[in-house]
Amino acid sequence: MLNYASLQPNCSYTGHSHPLEQVGITIEGELKVTIGNETRFCQKGDAFVIPSNIEHGA
Repeated sequence: MLNYASLQPNCSYTGHSHPLEQVGITIEGELKVTIGNETRFCQKGDAFVIPSNIEHGA
């Protein structure tokens, strides 16, 4: 799954999971993303993959 999400500064996206693998690319700004037990900071141009059924949030 690839979708477009525009997040406001300092907001949070509650942890959740779904049966589809998801791919994301940071287009601008910065994003702190947690995938399973790993948290990392993504900057413009960084990509990430979320395996199916793994809890994730930002």
